[in-house]
Amino acid sequence: MYERHRADAALGGESRASIAVTVAWMTFFLTTVATTLLGVANWAIAAGSTFQPNQPTPLQVLPGLFLGTATLTGLGVLGLIPLVYRTRKIPPPRSITIAAIVAGTLPLAIFTTFLLVK
Repeated sequence: MYERHRADAALGGESRASIAVTVAWMTFFLTTVATTLLGVANWAIAAGSTFQPNQPTPLQVLPGLFLGTATLTGLGVLGLIPLVYRTRKIPPPRSITIAAIVAGTLPLAIFTTFLLVK
């Protein structure tokens, strides 16, 4: 019984479900940021390189793959924000929420621009 109370105190008054949702949200967030940065970096490298017109190379394919992944995980970030606010007793810091909204919408804008320019 004592062990159970100590474990609950370690969670800071939050339920295990709210902790799980928050961890999933932050995992999506970090994945979105990383794949967005990788996609933009690969796109910049590919834009400065010369290629054969009929043979796509992995360097030409990777920006779309990374930005597509960032777009999907960005939608996950945006979808989990209401769930995080609903399940947590103490809401996350406003700056983290704003960063998550920016990180979730930025890949959508970049991917749309990437498709329109191509």
